[in-house]
Amino acid sequence: MPDQTPETNEPSDAELLRRYVKQADASAMETLFARHADMAYRTAFRVTRNAADAEDAVQTAMVKILRTAENCRGEGVKTWMSRVVVNACKDLIRKATRRRTREEKVVAEA
Repeated sequence: MPDQTPETNEPSDAELLRRYVKQADASAMETLFARHADMAYRTAFRVTRNAADAEDAVQTAMVKILRTAENCRGEGVKTWMSRVVVNACKDLIRKATRRRTREEKVVAEA
């Protein structure tokens, strides 16, 4: 994968991620997040169908991405980020479902 995107001469996603992992370059991750923030939100909104939940899922995903950046192989960074967002959405939905089930059980027992 090239170190720069051909049309803009900006560092590629893989290069930005490499800089963050190898050099702890926070500005590289900031650039990567800014580049894909809209995609992350659109993906989260499609899965959760709720703006607030989508925002929460994106925030959770971005923290997870920061913590697990070294696990990305460098190819398909956008795809990897998208997968982390989708998984954060699924976790949020599972958590809400479990909470709702517990609340319904309490109401039924009352």
